[in-house]
Amino acid sequence: MRVALLALIGAFPVRVLAGVEPPPLPEMPPDFLKAWGEFGNGPGQFSWAQGIAIDQTGIVYVVDQGNARVQKFGAFSSFIAQWRPAPGTPEMFQDPSGIAVDQQGYVYVADICRIRKFTSDGVVVSAWGNPDTCDLSVFGLTTDDSNYVYGVDYGRGRILKFTSDGTLGRSWGRPGAGPGEFNSPFGIAVSPDGFVYVGDSGNARVQKFTRNGTFVSMWGRRGDANGQFSGQPMWIAVDLDSKVYVTDWTRIQKFTGSGTFLSTWGSSGQGPGEFKGVGAIAVSPGYDIYVFDMQNERVQVFRYSMPTPTLTNTWGRIKNAYR
Repeated sequence: MRVALLALIGAFPVRVLAGVEPPPLPEMPPDFLKAWGEFGNGPGQFSWAQGIAIDQTGIVYVVDQGNARVQKFGAFSSFIAQWRPAPGTPEMFQDPSGIAVDQQGYVYVADICRIRKFTSDGVVVSAWGNPDTCDLSVFGLTTDDSNYVYGVDYGRGRILKFTSDGTLGRSWGRPGAGPGEFNSPFGIAVSPDGFVYVGDSGNARVQKFTRNGTFVSMWGRRGDANGQFSGQPMWIAVDLDSKVYVTDWTRIQKFTGSGTFLSTWGSSGQGPGEFKGVGAIAVSPGYDIYVFDMQNERVQVFRYSMPTPTLTNTWGRIKNAYR
């Protein structure tokens, strides 16, 4: 009977998983690699830094909000330069926060009521937004591969999409808790496959859109379990594989682009891999993860020790083992 049953099964291929996309495997968190910074106003020191961005060559830009400047570093902490426009000049920073770098190397800095565009050497190219009327209040900032600039208008609960010269091309969102609505949005990132992710902090969730603002999906709710968020400011980054990294005050969570939880790391403290208020986050072209640890006034860098294996397909069938 057993031989006959196996022979019968062996006559038909097993196709339970064939053609079905398997769920992603859980990942190990990255390893701590390096940290630098301390409180102060000298080179490599910080005072409540906010935004962080990395260009295609690995140069790191940090918005040092309390010192009203941008600092520029080589990979792994080598100080290069700082931009601190003189007080009383039109270029002077008021309260800078978000920062982004486009494909041509131009640097954009959100300064509450305006956005300014710089060369990589800190020379002002253009600016838009009116500091007197404050018609925009941008915190998070990002760019896409066509050099469009996206800003999170925190105060008005909307996303603004500009051309690289500051022309507003599209906006979407309004205050609220429904799909496409926001409560204190903060971080924003555009993935290589063309989707926009927004950290909707007050609603403790991530929302996903097309680049033209069409709502796609959302995930998360208030809590401290995996896939949940505390509701503290949520900064967002994506890597070249379109994986999504979300900060959550004392930890970082990583997801697929569809919101499937992959891994988390971090806890409250001052040691390596510990945080006291996770600020902005960025992923380098080499997949190193840069995180600003706000109350510890430092940048922490993490790296995966090896690529995480992912099950992409299955094949085969049960073969008759008896003859």
